[in-house]
Amino acid sequence: MRVDEAEFEENEVYAIDILASTGEGKPRMLDGKQTNIYKSVKVSLSDRALEEKRARLGLVECVTHDLLHPYPVLHEKNGEFVAHIKFTVLLMPNRSDRMTSHPLQELQSTKTIEDPEIKA
Repeated sequence: MRVDEAEFEENEVYAIDILASTGEGKPRMLDGKQTNIYKSVKVSLSDRALEEKRARLGLVECVTHDLLHPYPVLHEKNGEFVAHIKFTVLLMPNRSDRMTSHPLQELQSTKTIEDPEIKA
């Protein structure tokens, strides 16, 4: 994918949205009803807190009128994995700050690279 050049300036805010896949790199939503997390201007909501049927209907109405935006569950082909990371960065005069993220999890792979050329 080609990315256009851009100039960054002090006091700007950027949303960084990184998506990685072990498949073809074309993740897609299979069903919008799988979404459990929504964002609004002020807060993130979980539908687990909204168990009642009326509350679920209210979520649909809010999404329809662009008051809430769902965070979709993305899928690849069977057997493939998708990782989706989002965070916000503030570009300040003396440094940059990552504002909305969680620490990355430490993972240990069960796979190893055997090809010496790739290892090099």
